Amino acid sequence: MARKFFYICAGMLMLAGATTGGAQTIVPWGDGGYRYCFCEAPVSQTSPSYDDSGMPVTAAPFTVNINGCNYAEYGPHTTWNQIQPLFVRKSFTLPGAVSDVRLHLAASPILDIYINGHWLCHMVQQGCGTREGLVVALPDFFLQSGTNVIAIQAYGNGGGIFSAPVLDMAVTASGAVPSNRSTWSEVKARYR
Repeated sequence: MARKFFYICAGMLMLAGATTGGAQTIVPWGDGGYRYCFCEAPVSQTSPSYDDSGMPVTAAPFTVNINGCNYAEYGPHTTWNQIQPLFVRKSFTLPGAVSDVRLHLAASPILDIYINGHWLCHMVQQGCGTREGLVVALPDFFLQSGTNVIAIQAYGNGGGIFSAPVLDMAVTASGAVPSNRSTWSEVKARYR
């Protein structure tokens, strides 16, 4: 089945199948430490200050092998019933001297992505999600040195046309952070 994509992003660069040669891995595929619930979470839970200590902890990927999508290559997984929404939070640490931070996603079918409480992207993908299939360049004005939080509200397809749900991610970075970081207002003015 050919994959179909639909993205609405807050001015972010979407790179289908992009590679980041020489980048260091900050969060590897199949990493542990994901806080999650099978729920539709309020936006307040996307904030780095939200106390997620009451949420269960598990490892990615979140998936189920159905509808012709074979995610067995991903290894052990956390079962995600396609009828339930899934909310995940993943904390990661950025050293002070990085740039070109990218979020790599194996994801299907419907996601809302937040970084440090800021809405980043809404994605709808038809077909089986694949690793390295989706890459989002994370804007440096959403990031901070030290601890950052990616929160994702994902929706399965309820047995519909979108194939099996999957969610896994990796984060990479390279280079040095420029000292003249732009504000959101400066970026908007530059691209008008």
